Amino acid sequence: MRPMKFVRPGTTIRFMEQRIWAYCASALLIVVSLVAFAVQGLNFGIDFTGGTLIEIRTAEPADTAAMRGTLSDLGLGGVSLQEFGSPRDILIRLQQQEGDEQAQIAAIERVKAALGAGVEYRRVEYVGPQELIQSGFMAVGLALLAILIYVSFRFEWQFGVGAVIALLHDITVTVGIFAITQIEFNLSTVAAVLTIIGYSINDTVVVFDRVRENLRRYKSLPTA
Repeated sequence: MRPMKFVRPGTTIRFMEQRIWAYCASALLIVVSLVAFAVQGLNFGIDFTGGTLIEIRTAEPADTAAMRGTLSDLGLGGVSLQEFGSPRDILIRLQQQEGDEQAQIAAIERVKAALGAGVEYRRVEYVGPQELIQSGFMAVGLALLAILIYVSFRFEWQFGVGAVIALLHDITVTVGIFAITQIEFNLSTVAAVLTIIGYSINDTVVVFDRVRENLRRYKSLPTA
C-alpha cells in the first residue's frame, strides 16, 4: 500500500516572491488591531478590573463548579475561581463592589456565609486593577526580552530582532482580535498569549536554522 502524499516530491513553492503581498496583509492586520485597541480598548475581566482576592482551603477536594454557582447567585458581579496549588486550595476573585471599604467587607462576609463551615480562609486582600494590568504586560515584555537574548546568542543579533518583530506581529493581531470581538481579556488570556509566543518562537527558530544553513551553503545565490 502506497503512503498518502499531500505534497508531491520536488514541489517548490516560491513564498518569497509573494512577500510584498504578505507584508501588506500583515501591515493591514496590525493597523486594524491598533485602531481597534485605541478606539474600543479591551474588555478586561475581573482579573484586571480590581477586586478582592480570597484564598481558601477546603477539607475535601473542592467542587469548583458548585462553588462558582453558589457565589454567582449572591449578585456580587463577576466571580472567578481557580485551583491554587491543589484541589483543596481555591483562589476566589470578587469584582470590586460599588461603594466604600464597608461594601467590600460586606461582600466578603456574604461569601463566607454562603460557603459555610469547614472552609479555612488563608488570605483576604484587595488588589488594584493597575497592579494586575502592569504585571500581565510585564510578563509578556520579559518573555520577549528573554527570547531576544536567546535567539541573538543562538544565532545572530539580526535573527533576534527579526524574531521579536515577528512575535510583536502575532501578539498585536491577537490582542486586536480581542479588542474587535470584545471577548473578555483576563489572566487566562495572558497565559494564552504567552503560549502563542512559545509556539511562534519555536517555529521561528526552526526556520532560522534552515535559513542559516542555506546562507552558508548557497553563498552566491540572492538572499530571497
